[in-house]
Amino acid sequence: MKQLLESVPSLVTLSVTVCFVIFHYFFRSESIKHMFRGGVPIEVQRLSTYGQRVAGFFSLGVVPGIIAWCLGLSVSELGLGCGALDVSGGLVLAVLVIVLPVLKIQSRLPKALEEYPEIRALNWTIRDHLLNGATWCLYLVSYEFFFRGFLLFTLYSAFGLWPAICLSTVAYVFAHLDKPASETIGSIPIGLLFGWVALTSGTIWGPVIAHCIIAIANDLFCYQRRSS
Repeated sequence: MKQLLESVPSLVTLSVTVCFVIFHYFFRSESIKHMFRGGVPIEVQRLSTYGQRVAGFFSLGVVPGIIAWCLGLSVSELGLGCGALDVSGGLVLAVLVIVLPVLKIQSRLPKALEEYPEIRALNWTIRDHLLNGATWCLYLVSYEFFFRGFLLFTLYSAFGLWPAICLSTVAYVFAHLDKPASETIGSIPIGLLFGWVALTSGTIWGPVIAHCIIAIANDLFCYQRRSS
């Protein structure tokens, strides 16, 4: 039993590596992304974008969840409980007050408009808005569980607060290397902050809500800019 407990961080780290490599190269590759921008029908592009997010939900959420269950990790050990609502609420408030105005300004940059929104239709329907928001939320719940729940909380139990935060942030930054430089650089403070909030509050739900707000708002700001 002792050997199994000591091997859990290694098994989780290996699982995170394999799951993300599979997701990245089979469902989020740069070649697929550029193909979608090369003149394919917009409905195909919509379905492919939604499909990538759903695939992310399974490869970054469902599969790690099954692995965590097999390893005997509890809900609290994965950061899925309610936790301290004041800490989580403080993060969400900071995103609304500080991050959203920055995103609004950033949406004026050509590089941001090249990347977002992923749905490239110039005129969105209500269905586009709803499906974009719903699939973002589905994907980001699994994404935050993957980095801040499955990985971070397991590292925390083995190494303590700041080593776990720093190690999970390294993984989080590497996951953003195919993004624009500003987003990759921004993933460093975001990774540190989200990790600290998750462990301090005892739950990943603050980072989940904050990340969903950021993603959906960024799409809306860039969409408004592109269609104006």
